[in-house]
Amino acid sequence: MHNQIIQNRNGDRKMKKLFLIIILLLLVIPSAASASDLIPPYHWTYHSLEILSNKDLIKEKIIPGESTYTKEQAAKMIIEAMKKIRTDPSLLGDDELSSMRQLINGYRNELETEGQDHDKIRTELEDMALSAGLSAMEIPVTSGSKERPLNLQAVRSVNKFTFDIYRYFASKNRSGLFISPYSISSALSMTYAGAEGKTAREMESVLHLDPGIHRSMAALINDINSVPSETATVKTANALWPAKDEHLLDSYTGKVSRFYEASLTPLDYRKKTEEARETINRWVDKETEGKITNLVGEGILKKDTSLVLTNTIYFKSEWMNKFDIQNSRAMPFHISPSESVPTVMMAKTDKGIRYSKESDLEIAEIPYSNNRFSMLILLPLKGVKLENIEKKLDHLKFTEWTALMSPKKVRLTIPKFKTEQSFELDDALKEMGMASAFKATEADFSGMNGKKNLYIGAAIHRTFLDVGEDGTEAAAATAVIMTKTSVMHDPEETIEFKADRPFIYMIRDNQTGTILFIGRYTKP
Repeated sequence: MHNQIIQNRNGDRKMKKLFLIIILLLLVIPSAASASDLIPPYHWTYHSLEILSNKDLIKEKIIPGESTYTKEQAAKMIIEAMKKIRTDPSLLGDDELSSMRQLINGYRNELETEGQDHDKIRTELEDMALSAGLSAMEIPVTSGSKERPLNLQAVRSVNKFTFDIYRYFASKNRSGLFISPYSISSALSMTYAGAEGKTAREMESVLHLDPGIHRSMAALINDINSVPSETATVKTANALWPAKDEHLLDSYTGKVSRFYEASLTPLDYRKKTEEARETINRWVDKETEGKITNLVGEGILKKDTSLVLTNTIYFKSEWMNKFDIQNSRAMPFHISPSESVPTVMMAKTDKGIRYSKESDLEIAEIPYSNNRFSMLILLPLKGVKLENIEKKLDHLKFTEWTALMSPKKVRLTIPKFKTEQSFELDDALKEMGMASAFKATEADFSGMNGKKNLYIGAAIHRTFLDVGEDGTEAAAATAVIMTKTSVMHDPEETIEFKADRPFIYMIRDNQTGTILFIGRYTKP
């Protein structure tokens, strides 16, 4: 009996040992498997994650060569970074964008395992890049486009200025509004090239300029003028029109000619003022295909005009999927909850419409031919006033609103419309912070002629837009008149997007991210 008890105890000990061995094996085997999944210490992943870590986009402190993580952990960090970028898009810079692209592409399977749609998250990243004015897509650099990345600074500056000047004019209760911030920025950037001191500092703040803006604008101008003809007809042009007796510095004319591809034509403002006006207007007419016919009106040029700087931009493209004219018919457009006006509305159902819906508005992006350009429509939800959207519309808010757009099947209904508008930019630019440039006693444009005797006498802007079933045609021109100082700017679900009430719209270059035109439609 005693021996049997001892044998039982020995058996129990053996069973316990066997049980412990099994437990240890169960613990060790997953550990070994997990170790095999660790990303090698000097893998490119750590360099990409380090960039995100340095910007506080992820909590982990990454040190290439020392840090060790699994692919699943890397995927979780990518998701963490995306959440932070959505909250604050300004955290997304060029380096962060490049790193996120690499990580999202490299960890597709792991992201899918974490419940993330790879295509959707990649599209979301590219949308935020576009809206933030970063390089919207990785474009191979060819020998003829080495400066392409330089356009990013110009794109940011134009897009930030876009919302500033839009909000200014929107606040002035203009019923309809259509401007080209790109055109205004271009003309004023050429003017800035000759600004000094306080005048230059004010222009930098208002236009969001940096000292390297001219080289960046050159890259952007080259991009716009290099659009293939089968995609769209897009062209931009600049020109200087100095007075015959005005001696401009070679350093100034050389800079504007080199970076802005500006032509230079001396004119006799003193003796042949009207002839000079007609010469400038003919050039604008030609560059805009006859859409802007009288940019410089009578009485704007004076005998003491020293220099006129002009910019034009012309755009014409067909929709990727045209509207059927048979579907166009008169429908009520609701100016307000209690008032409507009949207008011709175009309609189509399109699976290629990028769409998103926020708490107070919905956004639809309608692509033009080859998807290089698109029209974005920001439509307040029913019951929400357009003014409420405009008050908070800025560069960051636009980025936030467009970040989650994705392709949907949309039943699209928008007005067929045409508009021509003229603007005097003087008051807008002064109120936005560029006052000294317009004051004869304070302006400093000595970078133009070596003297402090020039100031902006007038800044004018004219636009044209025609939106129809086949596509869109748009044009804009800006003139800055320098005066001499005298004794004294879901796929299967069909979503109904009916723009039958006031909305904001814009035309964007999707390759560079530049907003070329912006406007609002409030009444037929």
